[in-house]
Amino acid sequence: MVLPPESMGAVVSRSPSPSPPLEDLSDALWQVRHLLDVLRFRLEEERGLALAGGSSWVASAHRAVEQAVERFRVAELVRAMATEAVARDLAVASSPTLEQLAAAAPPPWGDILTAHREALVKSVRSLSDLADANERLAASSPGGAAPHPTRLGPSLTEFIADAP
Repeated sequence: MVLPPESMGAVVSRSPSPSPPLEDLSDALWQVRHLLDVLRFRLEEERGLALAGGSSWVASAHRAVEQAVERFRVAELVRAMATEAVARDLAVASSPTLEQLAAAAPPPWGDILTAHREALVKSVRSLSDLADANERLAASSPGGAAPHPTRLGPSLTEFIADAP
């Protein structure tokens, strides 16, 4: 009977196997989706305070929106890097859309990426509508809050191939 080296007290160095690129992309997409939800919450919070006349708290809510946008931008960079790794792995052109990746991905990843895309499209549309409403509210209020960068930029909207 041959025993594995670990059983004899030998130190065996095994590096953990790296996550496959598709798994990394899915994880990055979950993070982006979470941060879009956080951003939507912060925008709703800001809107509620503005409508309630809580002017002393609107500035704080405004800062929370800006912080959520910054966290989203970092996650979006991670998502973009994971996308490029998957594109290389699947031999897809650089800067593919999520739909293109889903079409090229093996099962079950195609379905997983399609589900991410559908959720992202819905979330981006909802967030865009809320950001527009908040901008209109700020513009109509006396001494309204300074505009903040709630636009997600072309990177995500091009990736999901559904610009709002």
